[in-house]
Amino acid sequence: MTYTYRSILPEIEEICNKNTDCYVKYLHGRPFSCPYKDLCFKDYEGLNNGNTALETAILTRFMELKTGKPHKKFYFTFGSDSRFPFPNGYIIILAENEQEAIKKFREKYPDRHEGVINCAFWYTEEEWLETINKTSYTEPAEVFA
Repeated sequence: MTYTYRSILPEIEEICNKNTDCYVKYLHGRPFSCPYKDLCFKDYEGLNNGNTALETAILTRFMELKTGKPHKKFYFTFGSDSRFPFPNGYIIILAENEQEAIKKFREKYPDRHEGVINCAFWYTEEEWLETINKTSYTEPAEVFA
């Protein structure tokens, strides 16, 4: 199954509805229980993918809670070829490892040519942060796990 922020939103909203006073408690240093509280109060301004950074962080935590395993970000970029899923764009896939990320990518965007992944390049988060891509792109076209 593919998960997106939108698909998990009802579950997240249910947690938020149970913690309607979390912001007040947070401001006054009072304890409250929520598996996402450290994410909600983090400053995401200035990150090149804006609101998507918060949604990606929440989806990552959701997957970690669901599987009990850490998930990493993998970035798949697309060149200018109009036959790519998102020409001149990129997507983020959350997965336990690179092989799983590629598998998820191929399930959603099958190879056009056998054995050739249907994208220009893919990067681990560490590799992405070392490239000019982190400032060249804005919002990802899609984020999923």
